Amino acid sequence: MTGEDDADGAKLDRLVKSLRECGDYAADRDVKLCLENHFGTMTTSATRTAEILRAIDHPAVGVLYDQANIAFFPAEDYKEALALLAGRIFHVHVKDLVYRTGAGPLVCSEVARVDESVRTVHSRIPGEGILDWPAILKDLAASGYDGWLSLEYERRWQTIDLPEAAIGMARAHKYIRSCLAALG
Repeated sequence: MTGEDDADGAKLDRLVKSLRECGDYAADRDVKLCLENHFGTMTTSATRTAEILRAIDHPAVGVLYDQANIAFFPAEDYKEALALLAGRIFHVHVKDLVYRTGAGPLVCSEVARVDESVRTVHSRIPGEGILDWPAILKDLAASGYDGWLSLEYERRWQTIDLPEAAIGMARAHKYIRSCLAALG
């Protein structure tokens, strides 16, 4: 199950209706709502997320951009993803990964985690994986994004991939700060 199965469009209709209603409530309170690019949901790719955002068509509803989640499948590269989501990114998750050797296509039965037997990636500290965070951050800034970046440290689910948070988060923080400093 990918989370995208919606042959009759009923899931999309319910999502659009509920997020328009929630968007009105959020806007009245100066709150933004985010759809995260995530496996096991309807927003596994930037293309699909952009389509859903256009259907919702609400200024208080945007995206929590997570290029690592997009790369799980893999879907779009960061340049294409950022172009598709431009102006609608309200928050960014920062993490990294490498692909597992010999892994097949990602199959998800849950949203929060992937069973070890079907994992297609290994989690990595930002800067130690395949994602080009200096370029991603540069392009985000060039697009006008000046919001929050949050380090998403997924050791809870993949304890074999990442060191203890006190070590890994410190390395990630140092790396991302150096990327931001290089932007000027």
